[in-house]
Amino acid sequence: MHTFWLTLNRDTFIWTKGDKGIVYNSKNYTSFTFSSLGNLKDIYKELTDPDNLYGTGIDSDLLKDKSVGEFIENILHIQAGSFIEKKSDEKRPVSYMPVLKIQDDMHALRLKHKAGRQTYEILRNLSEVTIHINGNAEAGPWNYKQFTAPSNSKESLSAREIKIFVNKCCKEYIIALNLVGDFSTYTEREQLFEWIRNTKLNRYNLVAGLKSVLSLSFPPEWFHKGGTVHLTVIADNPELLEKTDLTRYMQGKEAVTFYFPVTSAEEYKQANLFIKNKCIRSFEIIPVYNGNNIDFFQQYVYTTRNDILSPGFNKREIFSNQAINRFFFGKLIILPDKKVYANVNAKPIGEMKDSIYALIFKELDKGLSWRLIRNKKPCTECLYQWLCPSPSNYELLIGKPDLCHIAPG
Repeated sequence: MHTFWLTLNRDTFIWTKGDKGIVYNSKNYTSFTFSSLGNLKDIYKELTDPDNLYGTGIDSDLLKDKSVGEFIENILHIQAGSFIEKKSDEKRPVSYMPVLKIQDDMHALRLKHKAGRQTYEILRNLSEVTIHINGNAEAGPWNYKQFTAPSNSKESLSAREIKIFVNKCCKEYIIALNLVGDFSTYTEREQLFEWIRNTKLNRYNLVAGLKSVLSLSFPPEWFHKGGTVHLTVIADNPELLEKTDLTRYMQGKEAVTFYFPVTSAEEYKQANLFIKNKCIRSFEIIPVYNGNNIDFFQQYVYTTRNDILSPGFNKREIFSNQAINRFFFGKLIILPDKKVYANVNAKPIGEMKDSIYALIFKELDKGLSWRLIRNKKPCTECLYQWLCPSPSNYELLIGKPDLCHIAPG
């Protein structure tokens, strides 16, 4: 009787849920599923036992089991591991199961925080800040809860308050500062723009509705290729959009992007037609939930198995899915009422006057947004739990944790 070594590679993940399993090679983004019953159930236990160094012995009698043979053939086909005959003069192959370890980092962070030793280390977690300078009465009440868009708040922040908060952050770590609102009605607009001119930051992104943008004369040097200021126009008024000459926003101004919120398939078709007719180059079509269009979301937004597997996740991205929310992590949002959020669909984590260190530590340690992952039912019962994108604003707003067409298991 011959004995063989079956060993999985370090970039290979293997999971089971109930009587089903999946092997995923994060190096070449290939995978296969299997039935984790009988002998395959025992092989899975052996492979995932840390003492076995991601391998197990397979004797020739076991290979007579058709399911075992197919399992090994599939592993070799997607290059997820090796299968070699055991020889007395050779050491067994050694590999290590990909396991995420972050608890030690959080323990060290808690000790430093408790001792009052605040360092720039914690600020490195902050990558993007969104500040709503004011609200827009015509803004959709749910838009800002789904994407970066003005709220309909009646309050506003002063330019001084914005400047003080941004100066508290470590600006070299911030990838982007989003300033959102109705600039046409913002009384301290000139002071804000002057501050932007004189403050160095990686990128500013001004986000406003179409009507607000059309009423302003932005400095022409702001919106050019390679510039630090980006303009995002919410194309939220179809009639005004149709009558507007968009030439000055597109000729040589690659730093202007149009957002098209859509709530139905018909609106999606209209947006695509408009983009084509106007030759708009930089745009995003964004599905928006309005409380009455769940059928639209089920047909066009819900995730399918192909959606999950087609882009492919490398090992680092899978680890990220297990530890952080890749949509929310590193982002802070300030609304016109001066409250600070890690996500506007959750409770505020503090106010603008609070220490930036305290705000970030609170979210890292006890927050519900930056670390919102798929560790609750029904996702915990799904084979694709850690291959699926992080929970999004859509799930939080709709109140359904799994916007997908994949049955658990």
